[in-house]
Amino acid sequence: MSDLNKFDTQVHIEETSTYEPTAQDLAEFSVWAHEMDMEEANAECQAEADAEWDEHWDELDIELENFIWEM
Repeated sequence: MSDLNKFDTQVHIEETSTYEPTAQDLAEFSVWAHEMDMEEANAECQAEADAEWDEHWDELDIELENFIWEM
């Protein structure tokens, strides 16, 4: 007895046939790719800003420590 049913043949045919994207598919992909690029750019920008803030905060912390010790 086979584990396949009548739908398995259809799935196999759909998976192996070529697919030509429509203009709408290409437009949706373009929007999606642009959104992914923007998210990546925002994440990189945020990481840089966080690193700069951490560096700046460390400098302020050192200045504050020096000020306190000088009092």
